[in-house]
Amino acid sequence: MRPIDRGSCPTDATGIPKLFHKYQDARGDLITRIGEYCSFCETPLGVSLAVEHIGLASPVSMTSFSQFFAQVGRCESIRVNYLLAKPRLSGRV
Repeated sequence: MRPIDRGSCPTDATGIPKLFHKYQDARGDLITRIGEYCSFCETPLGVSLAVEHIGLASPVSMTSFSQFFAQVGRCESIRVNYLLAKPRLSGRV
């Protein structure tokens, strides 16, 4: 699995942390921070990038930049199994 170092939450032009109402909205910032590679299989993503969230579905995991990562579609089952094995995550994959 690819190490993920997202850094702190991206900020807007005025220096205020960005709010992501949908985790997919973080696509550009996430690519800038971790590159265009699947966080699970390390495949270059290109246009097939999917932004997903680490935590089980909750308001925090769905909108918090620290919970986002990049994934190719075929790794969805890996992500689900990972989440089921570790229901309480600290924000690191």
